[in-house]
Amino acid sequence: MTAIIIPLLITLSALMPYLPGGVRVDQLAVPILTIPALFMARRQHAGPFIWGIPLIVSLIALAVSSRLSWQTGLATSGLFSMIRVTLPVVALLSFPALLSRTPNATLYSALSAAGCAGVASLAALGALASPRILTVMTLWVRTEDDSVWTQAQEIGRFSGIFNQPLEAGVFYSVALMALVFCWKYARVNKLLLVGLLVLIMAGGGLSLSKNFIVVGIVCSAALAIWIGVIPFWLVLAIALPTMLIVPPLFVRYNPDYVDSLVALYYTGGLFSALTAGRFGQADSQVSILFQSLFEVGDWPLGRGLGSHLPLDNGFLEFFYQGGIVALGGFVIALLALLIHGWRHRAMDQGRFLVMLILFTIGASLGGPAFTANRANIVLLLLIAATIVDIQRRQRPLALPVPRHAPSY
Repeated sequence: MTAIIIPLLITLSALMPYLPGGVRVDQLAVPILTIPALFMARRQHAGPFIWGIPLIVSLIALAVSSRLSWQTGLATSGLFSMIRVTLPVVALLSFPALLSRTPNATLYSALSAAGCAGVASLAALGALASPRILTVMTLWVRTEDDSVWTQAQEIGRFSGIFNQPLEAGVFYSVALMALVFCWKYARVNKLLLVGLLVLIMAGGGLSLSKNFIVVGIVCSAALAIWIGVIPFWLVLAIALPTMLIVPPLFVRYNPDYVDSLVALYYTGGLFSALTAGRFGQADSQVSILFQSLFEVGDWPLGRGLGSHLPLDNGFLEFFYQGGIVALGGFVIALLALLIHGWRHRAMDQGRFLVMLILFTIGASLGGPAFTANRANIVLLLLIAATIVDIQRRQRPLALPVPRHAPSY
């Protein structure tokens, strides 16, 4: 019973309110859980976890760059930035060991993600309906006038218990994919799953995060088709009317936000609109920051942790601070996980892993999904759970060896 609770506790650690001093519960929980994970890891076969090596190389590159560069910490604390990039790596390396004794790790982790997402969405809806509940949100988010949460809310983007729409988009996207997996394997009343589907769609939709609306929903639909939850024709039957009905309602709900997307479309094309101007234009901030490292020769090791904010791209976060070495480690790790899932695509856990990594790659184009505060914990938990179940299926059954050879 204790092993089954582990995925739920990990998920809850990412959804707890901030502690005094701005410390998050998951920032304490992950290092603490690493200690038992080290002892449990001795039972693990190291083969499937070879992708951890390039991530460690990325961290070393970031540390070396921060030591050598005079720009370290110019925009934000170098220590804060180091914790930000180190925490998900530690989590991804320790979670498989923690889940090694959890039966059906993917299913229980998916249930935890979908269930907690439903509760988080319900809290967000309650905050919109009641000013009293909205005041309680200060325990989870910064509500000052200059905070991202407040500025997003002013333009009609409500991210609930998450500080940024990006974080809400990552969280609800992963929860939606988890719900798809639960739909096939969880032995629960389908009406409960329908209720969770409505709440997850509401939570992600309120944030107006393109990570959710574009990448998350597409990946979830693809996963549902791939593992046989829903046929392709039914997805089209649902998607086509939705695409005709929802956009006009969206224009009426938030015309200013739509106008900003249309402006980006005309200046930089569809890719520019989908990435909120981060790509598609030669003078976009992401393009300028990428080019600046090559122009002055800082591309090998970058400019150090905390050297610039915002870094509105998951790949730029590694490249700008740790150069091509850190970026290479991050990309190689994602590709290794993608290949691992594809090699085991005969299993639904392998297909789930493929879609999780594809989502991470797609979402990283619009923001640092891998390091997104709190939301990334659920993403990393499900990646680890699929790896554990794949490894478990790979192990050959141990057959009893007779003490004496049979005589004929």
